[in-house]
Amino acid sequence: MSKIVYWNIQQFSIKKINSVSNALTNAGITESVAAQNRAQLLTDILNTAAPDIIVIVEVASSSAGGGDLAPPTGGLNGVSRILDDLRAVNPQWRMVPPLKLTQEKNTETVAVFFLGVSGAGGAQVTRYFTGPNTWTNGANGSSSNAPAAVASNYIGAPYDTFLTPPGMLARPIPLAAQYRGGLVESQSAARIQFLEVPSNKRRSNRNLVGPRNVYWGSTTRVPFMTTFYEVFANGNTRNLTIFSVHTTPGTPAKTFVNNQLPTAVDVATAPINNEIKVICGDFNLNALAADGNSANAYARLTTAPILYTPLINPPALMPGGTNLPAYQGYYATHIRTAPDGAPENTLFMWSEGSNAMQGTTSPYPGYGYVGASEQYPNFFSIDNILLWAGANIVLPPNDFTIINPVVGSPFDYVNPTAGNAPSGTLQFQHQLTALPQNLGVPIAWPQNPAPFFHDAPANFAAALVNWPNYGYIRSTSDHLPLYAVI
Repeated sequence: MSKIVYWNIQQFSIKKINSVSNALTNAGITESVAAQNRAQLLTDILNTAAPDIIVIVEVASSSAGGGDLAPPTGGLNGVSRILDDLRAVNPQWRMVPPLKLTQEKNTETVAVFFLGVSGAGGAQVTRYFTGPNTWTNGANGSSSNAPAAVASNYIGAPYDTFLTPPGMLARPIPLAAQYRGGLVESQSAARIQFLEVPSNKRRSNRNLVGPRNVYWGSTTRVPFMTTFYEVFANGNTRNLTIFSVHTTPGTPAKTFVNNQLPTAVDVATAPINNEIKVICGDFNLNALAADGNSANAYARLTTAPILYTPLINPPALMPGGTNLPAYQGYYATHIRTAPDGAPENTLFMWSEGSNAMQGTTSPYPGYGYVGASEQYPNFFSIDNILLWAGANIVLPPNDFTIINPVVGSPFDYVNPTAGNAPSGTLQFQHQLTALPQNLGVPIAWPQNPAPFFHDAPANFAAALVNWPNYGYIRSTSDHLPLYAVI
């Protein structure tokens, strides 16, 4: 099995986790201290999850420079720093060379980290990056899926050490791998161009000679396809295919998920017997409708012949009698900024009374902070991981968690959960570090807000949303990370 952490770290760049600036932030601390706090949160999450594969989307980049590689600007410097920190603990960490996802001036990339060897003894897994593409033309090269493509090394720092850690040799990919068997791992590349499933109607209407690239236009953030071959200590093997996506909100997201992604050959083709296909990312489509029922957001990806299963997969109808705000909190992956003005005048992270009928409580685990804004409250369950396993693959049941630094994971403070919503499996302590005092004793957190915060001092609310508590968590990202064992 492999443990995966996926996370949209909002507008990620080196300044997010490393700064030497002594300029003061709005929170009254220096930029350097703020970066240290964010870096510590990232470290705590990764240390707790102990993943074998990490996927980070919304990594800042630009279209500067030639070829497909993301240039060495803030985003690439940031993920290079993460790689260095990971290798300081375990030198087996590697990173797929990030590629530009659009041709826009300010674009994005994706960082996929993986352990070349994880576990030990009978639990050891050797994991090879197999592309699926070939890297060509060196420093200013491109990712190619042409059969006759001439493989090249990545040239120049830091790219040349991403797939081959310092002091180690480049590894040949085993012949039995689904992609690039017998070739060199460090000359492999992610795929960012995809062929369309052939259609007789499209051929007749457009006179297409053959399949074409699904993603047209320079502004569409294309999927970042990476493939791996895993060899287990007992001799078993499997192929792992990961599509990392970050859609544009609104109509573009609906078009991407329902009209483009399902028509890509790589996405739509059933996995081979020992392959798992994974689609992870920020879909910018809510898994829940406004009334709490399933929004069926991934219909084209979950209906035969395409059979992905979302790990955030609410039932078609919200169970009757369920408190809607509480129910939504269990599915939330997107969180709001702290409110403007006096937080004690809001229902953000606390409650103003104990009468739920008056709408004055903010139920666990959302406490009023889930969503995008007051104007867009039903924009919260937008990240997900979807799986499609081959015939010979047995997946562990329900080993999935929304990692929530605000209240901790799993969501087991209230039992049973609202509407029997999933609570998760990974144990992760909440990261609030300066909880307010009640008669000289720090409050316990999380709390049932109705009995606890009714008539509570106003400074309780202010303390909960300040920098050492919710503030630095939200400053790190407006998304919560996802964890799965596959």
